[in-house]
Amino acid sequence: MSNTLDIDRIVSEVVKKLYLRFGVKVLIVIDRPPQPEDFKRYIQSFNIPWVTFNLLVLNESLIDQKQFFEKHDLIIGNVYGPKDVITPESFASDYSYLILSDLNISESEAYASFSFDSLKSNLVFHFLKKGKDVYYFSRDLIGCDKSKASFASKLTERVNQLETFGIQMINPTYKVIEGLCDLNTLKKYEGETVMLAKNTVLSPLAMDYIKTGAVKVIRK
Repeated sequence: MSNTLDIDRIVSEVVKKLYLRFGVKVLIVIDRPPQPEDFKRYIQSFNIPWVTFNLLVLNESLIDQKQFFEKHDLIIGNVYGPKDVITPESFASDYSYLILSDLNISESEAYASFSFDSLKSNLVFHFLKKGKDVYYFSRDLIGCDKSKASFASKLTERVNQLETFGIQMINPTYKVIEGLCDLNTLKKYEGETVMLAKNTVLSPLAMDYIKTGAVKVIRK
């Protein structure tokens, strides 16, 4: 039994070293605590072979986040602090992807206005300048199920603005309904916000159901 365990441990260490040496390198910028289970699920949904996650921690109190990631079976390479950043350009050259742990509404406004005046935003700028993918999580830009349709529409507009630059949200936005939208379809999303594509046709019963406020609907 102990031999089996030793073999498993050795294989695990060898695989980890291969990831760290030859894998695709992804830089995760953390300045606020990530959402534990969601973060794990969405990171794993990348499904990139030979991927290594490296952390840039901008808040010293979060430096132990490496333990959190390792606890959730994500292979972590290096952990950097803000003083370790020589230039944002060097990080953009060395890494294939950039992931932001939590994009707030103020940052989204700055990026949409093409304003990059901090270390974090400079990293975003240089990754985009090199044609590399930038992804983000956001607590500010989701969770609109109880808001008015016009407010939810405004947030969706911001998400779309960022995507035109190549800054893409990882956590889900809204369910998009296309074609015919009837009452049974809407009842599946009671208490949530759904987005209707431009070609979507609402049945009369569906329109009455929307008026009750049981489901929020915005147009794409």
